[in-house]
Amino acid sequence: MKRMTGIMMIMALATMLTACGGGGESQVNETESSNFAVTRAATVVDGPDTELYTISLLAIASSSYAVALNDSGQVIGHYLDADHQINAFQWQDKTVKTVVTGGQVRRINNHGQIVGWQEFGQSEAFLYEADGTMLRLNTLGGGSQAMAINDAGVILLKASGMTGARNLLLDHGVVTDLANFGSNYAVVNDLNSKGQIVGWMADAAGAMHAFLATPKS
Repeated sequence: MKRMTGIMMIMALATMLTACGGGGESQVNETESSNFAVTRAATVVDGPDTELYTISLLAIASSSYAVALNDSGQVIGHYLDADHQINAFQWQDKTVKTVVTGGQVRRINNHGQIVGWQEFGQSEAFLYEADGTMLRLNTLGGGSQAMAINDAGVILLKASGMTGARNLLLDHGVVTDLANFGSNYAVVNDLNSKGQIVGWMADAAGAMHAFLATPKS
């Protein structure tokens, strides 16, 4: 992926949402949404075109929830253990394994690479490789959180250090400071394989605006 340099194109999404009727109510028809198959416990609930299947972690968890998956159906999420600690899991083919204890996961790409963070008094970003190798991504000496990873292995980070909070792009060892995209404050949430980034930013008046940032060619 071409490294992001200079000023990026920013597109405010709030206007788009308003134009699309974002303020109205949404209704979901279960029959129309039956192209999806959801996994649930050991029980399969059959619908017209849907398999409903829950991922059960009752042996190790009081509660759990999934946060992301890739095209191979590998699922990542979190569970609460008996001590009410948040831990991260990966599920594939009815097999569950713990990725990290005392931490959270955010994204998994199509190569099985997982990013998130673990708590050691402060958060520390990590990359969990498909072979189980854990790499620490503490780039500024302060707290850090890995928010996303794309299929090229480029990682989106939130980090804090002596100079304050930063949004960073980590491209195979090369760190790019996104400089809040020229705003007073910005939070990044996700990126795709084209290097496009989404999040929200605050203007001078403190109002928050969703954004899409696209690398200039």
